[in-house]
Parts: sequence; C-alpha cells; structure tokens
Amino acid sequence: MLITQLPWESAYARAELGEQAEWGPVEHLLANISDVVAFQAYQFAKANRARNAQRPQPIVRPGSKDKKKSRLEGVSIDLKIAALQDQQLRRQLELEQMGVDASGQ
Repeated sequence: MLITQLPWESAYARAELGEQAEWGPVEHLLANISDVVAFQAYQFAKANRARNAQRPQPIVRPGSKDKKKSRLEGVSIDLKIAALQDQQLRRQLELEQMGVDASGQ
C-alpha cells in the first residue's frame, strides 16, 4: 500500500526506471518542447533556402542509449512516470472514499 503512494522521484521509482528516473515529467516535456522548437527553426531556415542549416540533434535524455532515438525514449519514460502517478492518485482517491487520511498524518 505504501509503494503506491511514493512520488516519482522516490528510490522505488529509481529502482524501477533506472537512470531514466533522473528526470521527471516536467523535464521530459521541456526537452520535447525544446526539440520541437529547434526543429521548427531548422525547417524555417531550410524553407528560406539557408544552405548551411544543419538538422538539430535532440536533447539526450537520461538513460537513453542512442542520441537520435532519445526523444522517443523520453516519451515512453513520460508514460511510465504518468502511470506511476496515476496509480498513486487512484490509490489516494480510494483511501479518501474509505475515509482514511491519505497524507499519513
């Protein structure tokens, strides 16, 4: 029961996710936004005939092995973290419905 109430940055989440737990959902979302903005700037430069525009590399996520696939791996980590948080929220709602103080106080 206590495991379901642990935050995503807990030792349990680190044990489950490994290096990938170093970043939370916010960090992954910011990296995704940064990757999209950089790629849009690249597309704009190419559309305006910039000859020396180089395709941007995605930000490397913790635990990723391949730099080119790191963005996709980051999305899957976001989903794992979201699933852990969803499980935690469901458990809190169940406890509240039963009249138990979910804060542990």
